[in-house]
Amino acid sequence: MIKNCYIRVDANSTIGTGHLVRTEILADELKKNNINITFICNTIPKNYKTQLLKKNYTVFTISPIKNEYDTISSIITLPNSLLIIDSDNPEFYTSDFQTSIRQRNIKLMMITFFHQHHFFADIILNQNIMALSQTYSCEPHTIQLLGPQYVILKKEYQKIFNNLQNYKTHLPNKTILLTFGGIDKPDRTRFIYQALLDSKKKIDKIIIVLGSMYQNKKDIEQLAKNSKIKTDIYQNTPQMPYLLAESDIVFNSGGLTVWEAGVFNNLIVIMGHTKREQTGGKFIGDNQYGIYLGTKDDYTPTSLAKTIDTILQTDYTPFITNLSKQIDVNGIEKVINAIKSL
Repeated sequence: MIKNCYIRVDANSTIGTGHLVRTEILADELKKNNINITFICNTIPKNYKTQLLKKNYTVFTISPIKNEYDTISSIITLPNSLLIIDSDNPEFYTSDFQTSIRQRNIKLMMITFFHQHHFFADIILNQNIMALSQTYSCEPHTIQLLGPQYVILKKEYQKIFNNLQNYKTHLPNKTILLTFGGIDKPDRTRFIYQALLDSKKKIDKIIIVLGSMYQNKKDIEQLAKNSKIKTDIYQNTPQMPYLLAESDIVFNSGGLTVWEAGVFNNLIVIMGHTKREQTGGKFIGDNQYGIYLGTKDDYTPTSLAKTIDTILQTDYTPFITNLSKQIDVNGIEKVINAIKSL
């Protein structure tokens, strides 16, 4: 029976905050099951660390080193422990690291995007829809949690999902939400917002959700000030579930937002930047779960506005249905049950 959970995760201006947000949601649910939570991080924004400490979680900030096994294993001192890895660090995917952890009677869970490795972990979780078409090499004891049936969502999504008709505004035209994670380094937010303002199609409302590390809020606010389209701007808001429920189309980077928005029957439109975003976005587009635009570099402001016009006048109901069928809004309960079974 797991009594102590250690979570190895980072958040910074390069990788964003998605890994941390996901594991914090998971930690909150594990805490409800009387499991003690400790975060182990190389990098974590100050406001996020403060947030974790307020929840009475322990946070270890460790120095970046080539081999982390000794450091991590020295932190895990309590029995009945689980180590959750949510990181792309190549060390964590080696047989030496994974077998060494398990030989110490520490259970191991890997939250991953990759399938090219052999896993010795007790649990592997890939909530991306691509996982449904991938083959994973692992040990006989390994529990495989693959696809958005195991998506980690806050409890608010379950509550809203069960009463969704009370949240949709039923406006005659579209409510569009823009959200590109913690930092949005290429500033897709402003680029797409300007294209929406230039669109020739009627838009009722635009909702913009900025991440905590987004640097160009003043520019967005200036555009909104001069806009004829009602625009609401939020930054690092806890209202995200309700804003997604209000929306019809969600422009995003292809991360957790895909599943958050998908449960509310929104059309997903992805503009990628990182290799992971491009790979995942292309898969979603190719399989008609949503629309993949490519990257910001594929467009001029004029060409993007024309593309958005086409999206706004096309019926993408089959795409919306295809995606929503794949997502279980109660997926986190399946993940918790798997952990409790260890």
